Amino acid sequence: MINDLRDQIFRFRKILLKMDHMPEASNEDHRKMLLAIRDRDVAKVEELVREHISKGRKTVLKAIENRPGEL
Repeated sequence: MINDLRDQIFRFRKILLKMDHMPEASNEDHRKMLLAIRDRDVAKVEELVREHISKGRKTVLKAIENRPGEL
């Protein structure tokens, strides 16, 4: 089950990182997470991680809807 989940995440990351500006946006999200971790702001880290995952999910779902045969 964990391997299946890893495979799905890998596929989603491949889709996301091929999109314009997504690698930069992802890096910026991670930078903010690291700053919150450094500041030991647990609530902020959780908020940022949830937002990051949600943005990725929405973007992948939209890509799948718009180009189902290509992905």
